[in-house]
Amino acid sequence: MCKTKEDAEEIYDKLKPYLEIRGIELEPSKTRVVEITEGFDFLSFNIKIYKTSTGEKLLIKPSKEAVKKSMRQISDKVHELNGHKVGKVINILNPIIIGKANYWRPMVSKETFSKMDFHLYKVNRRFLERLHPKKPAKWINDRYYKSDFTGKSKNKWTLTDPIENKQLKRMMQTPIIRHTMIKHTASPYDSTLGEYFKMRDKKYNDKTKIQDK
Repeated sequence: MCKTKEDAEEIYDKLKPYLEIRGIELEPSKTRVVEITEGFDFLSFNIKIYKTSTGEKLLIKPSKEAVKKSMRQISDKVHELNGHKVGKVINILNPIIIGKANYWRPMVSKETFSKMDFHLYKVNRRFLERLHPKKPAKWINDRYYKSDFTGKSKNKWTLTDPIENKQLKRMMQTPIIRHTMIKHTASPYDSTLGEYFKMRDKKYNDKTKIQDK
C-alpha cells in the first residue's frame, strides 16, 4: 500500500532484484498498480476501500469471480450425481463446503456464506425434484429436510439423508473468525520471536475450537 502511484512503481522496481536473488519473479501480466478505492482481486479475495457513514474502511471479501466459480463447481457436481442417492450428494458436497467456508472465514464473508447456502438449497432442490418427479413438494420436504442436528443453526431446511441421517453442511454454520494482524515489527524469520508466533497460533486454534463447539 503506497500513497502515490510513483511510490508503488518505485517499490516494484526495488522488488525485482530482491525476488531474483530468491529465484522468484513478478509476472508482468498479473502485476499492476491500482487505486485502492477501485479494489483488486488476490487469492480469491477482493480488497477495496469503501465509503461508510463513519468514513473510509478497508474490507476484504471473497471475490465475485471466486464465488461464481464455487457456485458453478457445486452445480456441476450435483448435476453429475443425477439419479444417485442423497447420501452420496452429501458426502461429496460437504468437503467442498467446509473447505471453502474455512478459507473465507477470516474475512468479511457472512453475506457470501448466506448467498452460497441459498445456491446450495436451489441446486439440491432441483436434484430432489428430478429424483422424485411424481412426488409432491410436501412429500419431498418431509422426507429430506430436517432441523440441524448439531443445533448450530435454527434452520429447519437442512438437506438430510433419510437412510443414514447424514446432513449437508451449511456455510452459515461456520463462524467468522477475523485474522489477527501480525505486529509490524515481527518477522517469522526472526528466531527470537518463535514464542510470539507459537502463542499467536495457539490463541487462534483455541478460539476456533470454542467457536466450533
